[in-house]
Amino acid sequence: MGFDVENAAKILGNNIMIERKNRGLSQYELADGICSQSMISSIEKGHYVPNSILLAQLCNKLGISIHNAMLNNFFEIGESRENTKKIENLCNNHRYEELIEFMNKSNLLDSLYSNEDFQKYYYYYGCGLYQLTGNARISLRFLKMALLYTYSNKKEINSPIELLLLSAINFITAKSTKFINVDASDIKKSINCILNKKYTIYNQNLNVIFYQYALILFHEKNYIQSIETLTNGIQWITKNESTYMLSDLYFLLSHCYSNINNERDQQEATDCAYLLSKIFHQKINENI
Repeated sequence: MGFDVENAAKILGNNIMIERKNRGLSQYELADGICSQSMISSIEKGHYVPNSILLAQLCNKLGISIHNAMLNNFFEIGESRENTKKIENLCNNHRYEELIEFMNKSNLLDSLYSNEDFQKYYYYYGCGLYQLTGNARISLRFLKMALLYTYSNKKEINSPIELLLLSAINFITAKSTKFINVDASDIKKSINCILNKKYTIYNQNLNVIFYQYALILFHEKNYIQSIETLTNGIQWITKNESTYMLSDLYFLLSHCYSNINNERDQQEATDCAYLLSKIFHQKINENI
């Protein structure tokens, strides 16, 4: 199998763009003193492969190695994209026992390469473990371990996994205390990053953050703000041409309307929830 130069250029460009955004730099700021802004744009689009001197200068300014700039996104979790897809699919389809069994038995952990790889591994492991056992203490240990790999509270732009980690930690902590005296600051931060486009790339798993925050608000009996969060989430999800979590958002929305005695909107939201569930084969989490 030959080396795909075009794909490598796109991966390199995407890595440069992600690292630039992570550091809050504009294309002009990254280019300053090195090259033109238009050249940075061409590199990030995968239209131009920089020579070794230019690449070294860019990596030095971004504080990353040339090795990581070239290879980070070749491996989503370790060296097997099939493993990545299987883990994400098992998690998204709520097959948590299979997920944990697969992650425990496979040699996946031994094949991890970068900080991002480890972060993703411990994120999915922590989420799967919590859904399977309900043990917040142990699950949070894995999620907090994952957050240590790349996250910094000084970042203006975060990766999807970082936003999901902030929200998951906040949500599981809230749920473990039965939603009493909840500090939802991290989950609010994730919502604001999403709505203000302060994330590196769209990932449909970000949809769950709207649900988690709305559920916290629901249990705090803040039904109006929960409705607002769910409505924003539904609009954002459909704008991104996704359907993941939509049925769950509508189902929770129907319960919010029920609690403020809005029967018309409650029925409409309920109908939408079950229709979407049927069309897209999504199982609704009715245990709210």
